[in-house]
Parts: sequence; structure tokens; C-alpha cells
Amino acid sequence: MADTNNSEEFVTKFRKKVAEIISTSDISESNAHLLAINSNHFNFYKVIYHEPGYSHSTYFNFSEKIEEQSDHYFELNVDESIANDLNLPSINRSNILNYFIKKNYITNVIPENILPESITMAPSPETYAFLWIKSEYTNINSKLSNKQFELSKFNTNLLNRSKFEFEEIIDRVNDEQFTNYLEQSIGAYNKGWFYAAACAAAPLIETLLYKMATNYEDKPFKDKDLTHGDYTEKLVHFNKKTKNYPENQRIHFDHFEEISLVRNYLTRNAVSHYSTGFANEELVNSLFMSLKDVYDRYYLPSYNFKQAHPELN
Repeated sequence: MADTNNSEEFVTKFRKKVAEIISTSDISESNAHLLAINSNHFNFYKVIYHEPGYSHSTYFNFSEKIEEQSDHYFELNVDESIANDLNLPSINRSNILNYFIKKNYITNVIPENILPESITMAPSPETYAFLWIKSEYTNINSKLSNKQFELSKFNTNLLNRSKFEFEEIIDRVNDEQFTNYLEQSIGAYNKGWFYAAACAAAPLIETLLYKMATNYEDKPFKDKDLTHGDYTEKLVHFNKKTKNYPENQRIHFDHFEEISLVRNYLTRNAVSHYSTGFANEELVNSLFMSLKDVYDRYYLPSYNFKQAHPELN
């Protein structure tokens, strides 16, 4: 599949508009890199097809993230037989795209690399850039502004928590101080002392991130006070380093995972740095969820790697 003749022109106009929007909007420099549109390269597609029941053609756009250092633009003409397809979904472009891929009207794309925010209908590269970045920006702001317990349904009807539900984490981390802090947090939670529970739980998130790094490398950090940025940088590094590792030893860290990590850190910082001395049940539940999330996403793959390489211990 070759680029269309106007590929370079499309990409140039698209990238210029993205830079313009970011520079003139309220997107901060620290958050701009969270936008996939701004931190990856893509195959941009315009899909042209005959709309069933009508004599005219229509189109929509979508983009696929690629592991390259440049962007490309393609125009795909779907076979005319689609005009008589009674099963083609209507209106929803995501469903139409999925249908085209399922029926092999569109091939040579990786569905998992298609960004939902990129699926739209845009008459120009500038409009495409605006609609995509607006969708992505709105989505990120929504995730970062909501408390984590509002994003995930969590049963808070049963107040009591037990050490049992964290048994796997305790066993695999195998650190006396970590276990002590977690037991203190659970004990305080079950007595309704939510601020004390939060104070004990908050450091555990950073502990898991640090231990994750040391499982992969002997000395992953220089001696200094570590910040969220240091862990983010290290996770980006491990995302590349573990690319060819067995799946259960790999770190996956793209902009979606970074948003999740930012949210987890905001929850942790709400207690560690900005607390007024008050914490409620939901905040502690959110910290427990953050702890489990960091364990599943980052610590567990590093643990599996370390177990598979005893010669490095």
C-alpha cells in the first residue's frame, strides 16, 4: 500500500494544525504529551465508499498508530459491491469501520492500534486535526478530573476489608515494611479511621513502582528524590526494553497507561502532599484500587521477569 500523491501535503497541514492548537489552547506543556495525537506517528486513512441505498459516495477518516518516525496518508476505496450490502451498519462510523475490517473490505491495518478519537468525518487535514484533538482532549480532561472511584464501580457497602484480598501482593512483594504499612492501613480502614488508613496506604504505590524498576535493573535510578516524572520516564524505557519479552514479563506503557498512572499519582498526592487532615472512605478505596492497578500493570510483569532470571538476583 503506497501513500497517496498528496500524502506529504496532508501530513504537513495536519501536524501544523495540531501544533497551532496546542500552542494557543489551555493545554499545558506538562499534559500535551498525554495526547496520543501529539506523541505518536500514524497512518491516516480516508475511507471512501458507496452508501447503501444512495447513488452517491461518502467517506470517513480514521488513524492507526505505527512504530515509525513519520506519518503517512492513504485513501481507501471500498469495493462498489458494498452499495448492496444490507448488513452495513448505519450512522456510527466506528461500527462501519469494524464491519469493513471484519468483512475484509479494509485490510493491512491492526485494529488494536486504531484510536477511537480519530474516527470521524473531516473535509480537510486542518478540520481532522481539530476534531480529533478536541475529542481526545475532552476524554483526557474527563479522566483526570474524575475521582478514580467514580471511574470504576467499587462496592463500598461492605466496610470491612481483610488482609486476604491483598495476599498475593503481600506474598510477591515480600517486604516486611510494605506488609506492615498495608496492615496498618487495613486496620485503620476497618475502624473508620480513614485519614490514618490513607496515610499508610499512599506510600505503598510508590514502593511498588520503585521495586518494579529494581526487578528489571540493578540500579534504575540515580540517588535523588524520585518524582512521578522519573517513574514515567522509566516506564517509557521499560516499554521499549521489554518489547520482545514474554507477554507476562512485558511492560505496556502508552499514553493511556500514562493517564492512568497520573490519576493514581494524583490520588496518592492528595494524601501525601495536599491533605487537610481529612479523608473519607472513597479516597481510601481509591488508594487501594490504585495500589492494585500499579501491582497488576507494572510490578507483576517485573516480578515474573525476575523469577524467570534467577541468575540476575
